[in-house]
Amino acid sequence: MSIPGRANSEGAQFFVCVAPQPQLDGKFSTFGRVTEGMDVVEKISQVAADANGMTDKPVRILKVTIEKKREEPFVNASVKELGRTVTLKTTLGNIKIKMEPDWAPENVRNFLKLTQSGWYNGTVFHRIAKDFVVQGGRLRGGYIMRTVGCVR
Repeated sequence: MSIPGRANSEGAQFFVCVAPQPQLDGKFSTFGRVTEGMDVVEKISQVAADANGMTDKPVRILKVTIEKKREEPFVNASVKELGRTVTLKTTLGNIKIKMEPDWAPENVRNFLKLTQSGWYNGTVFHRIAKDFVVQGGRLRGGYIMRTVGCVR
């Protein structure tokens, strides 16, 4: 939002909307989304204010920080460093898989990256072919989003 009468002030002020505001569509640029702390936003919205929206006792922003950029896991790992053991905790027990990066290093790298990011957490074995294979991973719209190779 810009400050009226002040050139190049866009970005000096911001809105955090408590509810959808269709009347603002096309008038302001959306640049983010609250991912934690919406309860705090709602508390702030309940602070007593006058007819102009000004508070007697303002809620102050004490400090603003930027989350450090996360490095993609295993992206620069050597083949030797990819030799890990992964444990899949399932509702029927644990499965341990020893990665064999000499066999398929990029498949191992991708599997470890997705595992480290939590990609597989909460997913299901969505295909079971008796005496042949159990297939897991994340499904969206009926299509498998990622395939990482075969685990023996």
